[in-house]
Amino acid sequence: MATSPLIRKSTPEALELHVVRQGESDPNQFTIENGVSGRLEDFDREYFSVSGYFGTLDPQLFCAAPDLLEALIRLKASSAWAATPKGVRALIDTAIAKATGASNG
Repeated sequence: MATSPLIRKSTPEALELHVVRQGESDPNQFTIENGVSGRLEDFDREYFSVSGYFGTLDPQLFCAAPDLLEALIRLKASSAWAATPKGVRALIDTAIAKATGASNG
C-alpha cells in the first residue's frame, strides 16, 4: 500500500506553537496552534490548536510554555541549581509540577 503524500514525518519546526490573532474586532481573541497543514504521521498526537478569549493573559506566554518548561527542567538538572535561591527554587518546582500534571495548582 502506497503512503499518501499528505502523510509525512513531523519535523520539530512543524510542531512549534504560534499565536494567531482572530480578527481586529477583539484584541484578546487568539488561537494558539502548531500551524501544521495536511496530515501528519501521528496527527492525533501531534496536532495542536486552542482558541479563545485570553483577557489580560498573554497568549504568547502560553505559546512559550513548552520552551519555558524545558528551560526549567534543564536548570534544575544543572550545577547552577545549587546556587539558585531557595524562593526561586520553590517557584520553579511549583511551575514544573503544574506543567507536568503533578499538581492541581
